Amino acid sequence: MGNAISHHSLGNMYIRGQYVEKDLKKAFVYYEKSADLGNAIAHYDVGCAYFKGIGIKQNFKKTFELSLLS
Repeated sequence: MGNAISHHSLGNMYIRGQYVEKDLKKAFVYYEKSADLGNAIAHYDVGCAYFKGIGIKQNFKKTFELSLLS
């Protein structure tokens, strides 16, 4: 479980390397946790990650599905 905003903030920190070592895979994990908790902005960020292949294999179908949720 957890807090959607906290998970999203951790994702931002990992994607930027802010206060932690930059880790795109960890950023994706935290964005996905936040999205699972209902954060619409995180749905967008997960969709962007799938679109660009950031921390996860590129997947345009998932990008489209997530864009409908954000």
